Amino acid sequence: MEDLAMPKPVQIDDDLYARAATAASREGKHVETYINELLQVQLRDVERMQQIVRDLDEIAGDDAEEAWILRENSTPAKGSGS
Repeated sequence: MEDLAMPKPVQIDDDLYARAATAASREGKHVETYINELLQVQLRDVERMQQIVRDLDEIAGDDAEEAWILRENSTPAKGSGS
């Protein structure tokens, strides 16, 4: 089974900014257009990963609760003479 890895944020360093500036210049756009796009993609990835983790927690919690109920129901009650 593969490990569930959290997405790593892209560091907007001088090199990446320079590449975005070059691309923006060639496309006739503002560098902020590309930087904002990177940030929006990262935010969506993080939000999606957080939703998956919440879903997993909910499923795991449901399974744990179900196991506890089954265990409680299968244990003879004290003082019942069993």
